[in-house]
Amino acid sequence: QLARGVINTPEAMQQRARGKVWDEDTRKWVIYDLQQEAREMLEISEEEWCRQHGLSASGVAEKKTDEQHEAKRSKVVETELYDILGLEATASASQIKKAYYLRAKQMHPDRNRNDPEAHAKFQAVGEAYQVLSNEELRTKYDQNGKQGLEVDIVDPSTFFAALFGSEPFEYLVGELKLATLFSEEELDERWVSYKQQRREVLLAVTLRDLLQQGVLGDTHEFECEMHEHAKVLQRAPFGEALLWTCGYVYESKGLQALGGVDGLGSELRQTGHTAAAQMRIATTALKTYRAVRKHGKEERREGQQAAGGSSSSRESERQSTAAQMAEKATMLMFESMWRVSLMDIEATLRHVCNKVLSDASTNLEVKVSRARALITMGRVFMEYGSQDAMKKMDLRRHVDEVGQRIAENAANSTEA
Repeated sequence: QLARGVINTPEAMQQRARGKVWDEDTRKWVIYDLQQEAREMLEISEEEWCRQHGLSASGVAEKKTDEQHEAKRSKVVETELYDILGLEATASASQIKKAYYLRAKQMHPDRNRNDPEAHAKFQAVGEAYQVLSNEELRTKYDQNGKQGLEVDIVDPSTFFAALFGSEPFEYLVGELKLATLFSEEELDERWVSYKQQRREVLLAVTLRDLLQQGVLGDTHEFECEMHEHAKVLQRAPFGEALLWTCGYVYESKGLQALGGVDGLGSELRQTGHTAAAQMRIATTALKTYRAVRKHGKEERREGQQAAGGSSSSRESERQSTAAQMAEKATMLMFESMWRVSLMDIEATLRHVCNKVLSDASTNLEVKVSRARALITMGRVFMEYGSQDAMKKMDLRRHVDEVGQRIAENAANSTEA
């Protein structure tokens, strides 16, 4: 299978002559037309796509009729969020969406410059919609009021972006797939697939535009601009690791697009790199499993000893050991999540680069220029990045700082 995409076999030569490119992940020859993909994928919003496919705005299959919703919400604990949008508690999803657009337009600070509270009112409208447009959050609010939302202040995408420092990189890597998969709701598979496709198209359009200065021949200014991007991104918690990952994929795909000996060597190195990354994930997962299993055995042993009676000093020692083991298992879990996210980023960026470098809506000269600019961008990023950045980072301290920061933001939001 590898030879089909790497070596110039008759099949490969024939497929490339047709403008197709080998997709390393799907193991298929595909053709990309970025202009057409962008038009098809971005002409409607995510909310509209969900509506057309019978899903809630959060990507969950609708299971309740409006009559069932009305019966369920005939009695609610409080109506503050409904009042902000000017709605009854029995409002349907479409009514909530319509009310939000109207209120947001009315309350926008640009239209209320003489109102010192305009920004706060506009923010309140957004927060109300965020809760009421999410079926699970709305149910919790109906049953318990704002108090029931306290544990849901941080959604998975916010948590993972803060934990892995990916928020400054979102214009390059998008929302991490792990954040979507960790949603408390059971997401529809069609929605997960659509969201990933939309992510790749959006990132491809962004990357195409970033490369445009280099494509037009202003190579010095383009390289200087990439240095500025890298300096900003380097300051993120995992900035060096993410910069190296992005840079590695960019350089590899650019070399592969240009072909020749360098391109072939790059494809072979990428195959080895991917295999090594998968092995690291498996190793970390095994360590996590062993740590969790050991922690479970220790807890059972503690329970047996507690039933037979034990001294306070020995009990304190056991509790300390159990806490250390639990912390170790948690850190290993975070490391596993990090490595899975890196694999997600690499796979996504490979698809993004394929869309940009094999774009059927442009000519060969532009494709070659994009490949060269992408190589420059990748090398600049790798210069500021580090493949071993993870080894130098105090993960426990970072996790503690992220947790504290999120808790402080949540407390401030509650007070506001």
